[in-house]
This record gives sequence, structure tokens and C-alpha cells, in this order.
Amino acid sequence: MKILKEYCLFLFIFILIACNSMEYKVLDCFEAANLKKSAKFLINIEFNLSSVYSLNDSSYLVMPLNPLGKSMLIKNKNLLEQFINEKYFPDNEEANKFYFDNKQCTDNLIKCKEKLKIELIDYVFKGGNHFQEENSLEQIDYVYETLKKRKAIKKYKLNFIVLIGDFIIRKYGNNDIRWGLVAKKQLLNPIMNLVLIKDEKNGIYFDIEESIFGKYSYSGIRMVIHEMDTYTQKSNQFDTIVKVM
Repeated sequence: MKILKEYCLFLFIFILIACNSMEYKVLDCFEAANLKKSAKFLINIEFNLSSVYSLNDSSYLVMPLNPLGKSMLIKNKNLLEQFINEKYFPDNEEANKFYFDNKQCTDNLIKCKEKLKIELIDYVFKGGNHFQEENSLEQIDYVYETLKKRKAIKKYKLNFIVLIGDFIIRKYGNNDIRWGLVAKKQLLNPIMNLVLIKDEKNGIYFDIEESIFGKYSYSGIRMVIHEMDTYTQKSNQFDTIVKVM
């Protein structure tokens, strides 16, 4: 009986998703640009700065700030409003995958971070007590090199960001630095990066996630510390601090 109920629930969810998927379509930039030619602008969406257009068949075109990002054609006004209210568009954009895969821990980082660090240290040192909170810079780099050697960087990416961030806060932050989230509003779902907030009042932050796993990847803890002292950013309408932890 229990199995039957679980199957029915699964079937219901599957049908619901299937029905919703018929109500919208993900478009590439060329398809969206072509539809836009005959569309009428309606509104800008605040949380992602995307633009909504109405088409002649009463459907809606949602286009991101980045002209190369994925757009969506939505046939149902209620569904459009639902996506806006939930602040989520099912666009399957790869750039957002890391955040949504780790959303629960990322959004509740203060509660999760000790567990994340323990998981990482246990994996690297195989349960041995070889890592101390007062660790050296070399030990941080050893953790990364071990992950790289074992091809486990992707699996422990969030853990490693937290390890370095807490190390910097403890050793160099004088308790003034706090964890935060910045929304980069280029796509339908903003790219959410973990940052270290240096000045909450003035919106000054260091994008630690970008520093470690960005364009040039990880070049050592000393480089991360150097970049934190050199390359800070200020929250604005395009890259906005949305959470301070």
C-alpha cells in the first residue's frame, strides 16, 4: 500500500512537470532575438533584470540581460507570475548548476560550514588528525593538490571554498569579515557566488568563489589573500549582495 501511494505521488509530480513543460520553452539567443522583432515590451523583472515581452499569440518572451544567455517562451501568464514570484526560471543554464546543486548548504552556510570542513579534512587525510585550524598556508595548498590528484575537486568544491574563507576570516579578518551571497544578474537565474563581505555598510565584498574557481582557477592560498587585499568590488544593481551571514 505504501509503495502504491509513493508511486501515485511520483506519477502526479511527473504529470505536473510534463504539463508545465508544455507551457514554456527554453530558447537560444537567436530564437529569442527573432521573436523579439514582433514583440512588445512589458516589464523588467527586478530580481534578475530580465525583460518580459508580449507576443501576438498572448504568450510571453523573457530575455536575460546577457544577450547570449538562454531565454524562455512562456504561454501561461500565471506560470510567468509563478516563476517571477519564486525567483526561479527552469532554464537549465549550466552556469547556475553549482549553486542549485548546493543551494541548501549555501543558503544556510553558517549552519553547514563546520560539517563541510570536517567532510573535506576526513577525505583528504583519510580520517587522520593531521589538520589543525591554525594550519599553515602550505597545508591549505596541500588539500587542493590532493583533491586535484584524486580528481575530486568538483565533488568538494563548496567544502574547499568554505575552508579557505574561514581560514581568511580567522587569520586576517579581525572578526569584521562576514560570509555573503552576491547575485550576478546576467541570466534568467542570477549566478549566486559566495563572497566575503569586508564592509557591509558600503557593500564592499571580495568574490572568493570567483578567485578560487573562476577564469584562472586556483593558484594558491597566497594569491587568494593577495587578491582579497587588491581586488574588492562594490555591490550594485547588476552584482548585488543579497545575503549577509
